[in-house]
Amino acid sequence: MEMDRKKIDKMLTLGMNKKERAALKRMLEKVLYNIAEP
Repeated sequence: MEMDRKKIDKMLTLGMNKKERAALKRMLEKVLYNIAEP
C-alpha cells in the first residue's frame, strides 16, 4: 500500500514544482485526516 502511494505520488508530482507539491501534500493530508476522524 505504502509503496503504491509513493509510486502514485511520484507520477503525480513529476510535472509539478516544489510549491505545488507542498500544496498538494497539505490537501491530501487534510483529506486523509478528515477520513480518519469522522
